Amino acid sequence: MSYYVDFRGGEFHIEKKNMGAAADALREYCRGCGRDVGHNENLVELLDDCCWRVDDLDDDGGIAYMYLDDNVLGDEEDWFKVIAPYVKPGSYLVFEGEDGHIWCWYFNGRDYTEHAGTIIFPGLQSNSGDEIAICT
Repeated sequence: MSYYVDFRGGEFHIEKKNMGAAADALREYCRGCGRDVGHNENLVELLDDCCWRVDDLDDDGGIAYMYLDDNVLGDEEDWFKVIAPYVKPGSYLVFEGEDGHIWCWYFNGRDYTEHAGTIIFPGLQSNSGDEIAICT
């Protein structure tokens, strides 16, 4: 099932030394789902096949930033699990869903967790005197 989202950014890093293992894990996942992926496709190409574009490589050739090049999430919740052990701890990706829900996926070096977000307008107060915030 597809879910429409706006990708809101984040910080996503995979070090060069982990890119081969991450590619192997993603390739295995894709084949298990019946997707036709080439044996020699590297991680950047595999991510591109999944509508994620690597926008920046670091000086060593690792992934320094990527973004969703679509407005639909498909099976990312599954395949991010298989590459999560190779993602640099502290990486995160932020989304806003078609229903207004805001969340991030936070990577800890083993897996990732989902966290609901809040929009805060610093310095602005509502009539009740509370800081203006939208909790999702």
